[in-house]
Amino acid sequence: MYANLGVPEKTQLLKLSVPATFMLVALDEGPGPPIKYQYAELGKLYAVVSQLVRCCDVSSRMQSSINGNPPLPNPYGDSNLSQPIMPLQQLVAEILFVRTSYVKKIIEDCSNSDETIKLLRFSCWENPQFSSTVLSELLWQVAYSYTYELRPYLDLLLQILLIEDSWQTHRIHNVLKGIPDDRDGLFDTIQRSKNHYQKRAYQCIKCMVALFSNCSVAYQILQSNGDLKRKWTWAVEWLGDELERRPYTGNPQYTYNNWSPPVQSNETSNGYFLERSHSARMTLAKACELCPEECHLTKHEAVSEEDAARKSSSPQRLLPGEGTGQPKHTEPDEQEAPDEHESSPPEDTTLYPHPPATQFPQNNHPHGQPYTGPAAQHMNNPQRPGQRAQENWEGTEEVAPAQTKE
Repeated sequence: MYANLGVPEKTQLLKLSVPATFMLVALDEGPGPPIKYQYAELGKLYAVVSQLVRCCDVSSRMQSSINGNPPLPNPYGDSNLSQPIMPLQQLVAEILFVRTSYVKKIIEDCSNSDETIKLLRFSCWENPQFSSTVLSELLWQVAYSYTYELRPYLDLLLQILLIEDSWQTHRIHNVLKGIPDDRDGLFDTIQRSKNHYQKRAYQCIKCMVALFSNCSVAYQILQSNGDLKRKWTWAVEWLGDELERRPYTGNPQYTYNNWSPPVQSNETSNGYFLERSHSARMTLAKACELCPEECHLTKHEAVSEEDAARKSSSPQRLLPGEGTGQPKHTEPDEQEAPDEHESSPPEDTTLYPHPPATQFPQNNHPHGQPYTGPAAQHMNNPQRPGQRAQENWEGTEEVAPAQTKE
């Protein structure tokens, strides 16, 4: 590629206004007839624009989030240059920073390209207006794209959130909580998708696991915000419930007594419900590690510890942590109340439920032997009432052992 030959070649292309011309061509506004092909491959065109724009000075568009401080130097420019070749041309700046059509087009058409990532990081650096435009488009794609097409958008979103300038905290807040009067945040998307678009909710959780694991600023935001901590704990508990409850799904051509095919990926397969893949279980394990310390005890662990306490000979009913020298776990009523303007969980949702002793009997088999009659499935494997109601709400059906699931 001619633009890769060196500084003189890039300077010549910039003086010929190649970036502006290519950007207009991509938008079907350039010189000459419009592009005839419905799905034109413009990857190389986008790459040339990215390389040439990153050779220019965009400091006039930069500002620090701290009043009175100068913007930080941009580390995402062309690494082969000691200083920019020239200021960014006015028409290029207008198409890139003022309009939104070109940004939306490169995100939609070429989100998995390295040059697209480099251009967006270069342009987002110390630029709150452009950052808001990019985040708004990415959050829209995450909320409404097909689930098997989400991965490139979430990867690009993660790269934008890892930009370590003075606006990083603002970008992370906007992605987690949403852009006011514009886009829902990732937690809102999880809440809306957890019943009928579970793979979308799962991929959002996986993206946040990567964010909190690789970005100390994001992890501190999670730890210091009570509302975000509660939402994260609910999301992790939902993922754990789904991985425990939903059976492995196989290809309909396999009968119940045949070998089951490998579980499909939640990122590349079509469908609505969550697959119990190894990657999903690894994501759940990492998500549990990132839960705040006071929320590490999930409701499943609380139930198991309570059952163990009921088995003991002591007539006193012990809560988790009592009588062992450990501090008592914080109950939901003792936690920080959410802000009036922030979303709150349903009133019947608790982090540490303590159901009555008759709800989960320890031994359902008389004389220790399992029941083998017609209702064996229901008597030997009791379900929680809430769990059965949720299954009925999602429209799942049980299939007789001699049939295959359509």
